[in-house]
This record gives sequence, C-alpha cells and structure tokens, in this order.
Amino acid sequence: MSNRQMTVAVIGAGGVLGRGIVAELALNGVQVIAHGLSRDELRRGLLDAQTGLDRAHEQGLLEDDFLPLPLADFVTLTTNIAEAITPADLIIEAIPERPAAKRAIYHEVLPRMRADAILATTTMSLSVTELSTNLPRGERFLGLRFFMPVVLIDDVELTPGLQTSDAALEQAKSFLLSINKVPVYKRPGELRFLRLEADEVQNRQKEAAQRRRLRLSAHSSQDDELRQLRQHLGLEGRK
Repeated sequence: MSNRQMTVAVIGAGGVLGRGIVAELALNGVQVIAHGLSRDELRRGLLDAQTGLDRAHEQGLLEDDFLPLPLADFVTLTTNIAEAITPADLIIEAIPERPAAKRAIYHEVLPRMRADAILATTTMSLSVTELSTNLPRGERFLGLRFFMPVVLIDDVELTPGLQTSDAALEQAKSFLLSINKVPVYKRPGELRFLRLEADEVQNRQKEAAQRRRLRLSAHSSQDDELRQLRQHLGLEGRK
C-alpha cells in the first residue's frame, strides 16, 4: 500500500485525536474523507487542526519542508458513513473508548469497505483481539495507535489481532512508512515492542520528505504564490 492517490477515511474526525490524524494525513498528500456526526463538528475540527499546524510551524516545530498547506485541499467532510467508506483504501476509527460503539461502527464498515481495504482502530486501552471477536473479515482489522500531538510524534503502535493477516499487517506498515511514521509493533502475546530496521525507516522518511517538497512546489511554483500561501496561513509578517 503506497500513498499514490491514497484515500483514507477517518471515522470520528471531529475529536481531538481524529482531527490530529486528519492533519497528519493531509500534510503528507493523502486524500482524506473526514466523517463525523455533524458538519459543524467537522468544520470546527478542521479549523482547529489548521490552527495547530500553523502554530507548530510558527514555533519552529515543523521544518520548511513540512510547511502546512491548506487542509481543505486534501479533506472532504461527510456525515454519511457509506460515502466515507466506499472509496477508502484505509478506514481509521477514532471514536471514544466505548467497546459497544466501536463494534457497531465495525459492523457498518466491514460489509461496505473494499476487499483490499483495511479497518484500523486507534484504541489506546482496549484489546484489538477482543474488539475483533466475531467480526466478519477480521483478517483486515488491526490497531493503529497514534500519539498526540500526531504531527510531531513519529511512532505509531501497529498492533495486529489474532485474526489479522500478514498481508494486512504489511500493508499497514508500508502505509505508515510512506507518511513518515515509524511503526512500532508486536504480535499478540509478545511483551515488548520491536522497532523496524533503522535503514528502512530512514529511506522511507526521505521519500516522504521529497513528496512534501514536490507538493509544496506544486502549490507555490513562484515566489509570489509562496508569499500568498504564507499570507493565507497567517505566517507572513509575523514576529
């Protein structure tokens, strides 16, 4: 799985973690479908995410290569779960830690998602294996635990359930590397996390940084365009 024309749906995109994931994906050129209970909630979440990116750049926490671009260029908002799921390569569930609510979402998502798509939960406290119990297509289900602030912390905990296939695990790992993240993963029953080989991570991070540069160039091919972009983001003329 690469992020060529990659489409990712984030269910629960109006929440704090969900909006952080949306921002990180959009920053990496991924087309994002943000799903929430109301469009007002989603708009507020997107505005908060944009503000957070702008502030991080102002404070020097994001390099120039990571210059925040207008998130709206990469994010579609919807309250219709079928619209969110159908075109997605990856569906990320980021709703609150209520097992019954999560399973209800999974039973809506799994029958609708593409055969080659992956469903991931961001749960921090629940067992991925227990959440996947009795789920159809459990081999396409796994955990992707992002840490906040998402755009500043590289590590993502990649946790398979007992049913998760090796193919799905490899797809998820490749995707995380393609967006400049470091997958830290374990198999069920293992007591420690294993970091991927440093050379592999470094090479994929270089590729992701180059994609950011190319995308920035496409948005600002001339100095005037870059200046307009910085003004749009509120970065021009600030101390």
